[in-house]
Amino acid sequence: MTAIRADDISKDFGEVRALDGLSLTVDPGELFGLLGPNGAGKTTTIQLLTGQIVPDAGKAEVLGVDPAVEPVEVRRHVGILPEQVSPPSFLTPREYFDFVGTV
Repeated sequence: MTAIRADDISKDFGEVRALDGLSLTVDPGELFGLLGPNGAGKTTTIQLLTGQIVPDAGKAEVLGVDPAVEPVEVRRHVGILPEQVSPPSFLTPREYFDFVGTV
């Protein structure tokens, strides 16, 4: 089983195509970074993979579960670190991750 699989997923918001046919596979234990400029579809991809929104085309799986069909099951196994300008300066990176993981 793959950790993450996306097969030709696309998402439109009105007339704006936010994601256009993304396919990727992430194996268990693999470290994967999603990088790109503003508007590249990074946030849309994360929202699709966590079941916050559903794709207009294609299919995704996280740990063998379709987030569009069973978003709660996917979220039991996934943590999201929201975008923020910077973590609080009084916390080390480890302390920050521990804090976010317990909220």
